[in-house]
Amino acid sequence: MNKQKGRHRFTPEEVAQFQFLFEFHDSDEDGLLASSLLGRLLQLTGITLLEKELENKVNQLDLKGGSFDLNDLLEILDSKMRD
Repeated sequence: MNKQKGRHRFTPEEVAQFQFLFEFHDSDEDGLLASSLLGRLLQLTGITLLEKELENKVNQLDLKGGSFDLNDLLEILDSKMRD
C-alpha cells in the first residue's frame, strides 16, 4: 500500500515502480536516502542532469538534512519529466 502523497502526476503503477527502486536502495529501511544517491537514482530512471543541475538539487537536499525521501524523489522526477 502506497502512503506517499506528494505533488506529482504519476499513476499508482508508476509510483509503485519508483517506490521499488527507492526501497531497493534504502538498505536501512528508514525511508531516507543520502543526497549523494540522487544522481544514481535519476540515471536509473533515464534522467540525466547536467553536473550543475545535480549539484543544485543535492545542495537543496543537503539543506533539508542531507537526505531525501520518496516524495522528494517523485517531485524531482516529475519536474524533470515535464521539462
